[in-house]
Amino acid sequence: MGRKKHSIDVLFMFALFAVFAILSVLIIFIGSGVYGRIAENKEINEQTRTTLSYISNKVRETDGNENVFLMEKDGEQVLVLRHEYEDYSLDTWVYEYDSKLMEMTVDSGDEFELKYGDVLLDTDGVEFEIDETNQLLNVSVFDKNGKESKMSIYLGNNIR
Repeated sequence: MGRKKHSIDVLFMFALFAVFAILSVLIIFIGSGVYGRIAENKEINEQTRTTLSYISNKVRETDGNENVFLMEKDGEQVLVLRHEYEDYSLDTWVYEYDSKLMEMTVDSGDEFELKYGDVLLDTDGVEFEIDETNQLLNVSVFDKNGKESKMSIYLGNNIR
């Protein structure tokens, strides 16, 4: 009788250990999935904030003395920031090309191909709109999940 009780105790202990081991592995898998989603969301948010911050700072560099306007080149929407100096002017073009935020600075009026711009960031969509009534540049950035983040920048009297 004592031997049978001892066998049941050992069997119960092994079963309890097996349940503990299975639950531990399950918790590790769940935790790694949650961590992966958190890391992915963090990367998406950082990419979106960096894109919006970059565009905002480039527009604010104009300091109210330069022109800010939109153009279309090769079917792509381009934000143009004109910097005028004493005897020449430069245009900084900010645009999305091939899922990348690109920038190109050229002499005003010079032609170039969009693919030769400097790659700044990976992006899943950037749209610009100028609200002339309120003197705002509206910028929309889309992440890979299709979520839109918006920002408006006051342009003052810089609308062309």
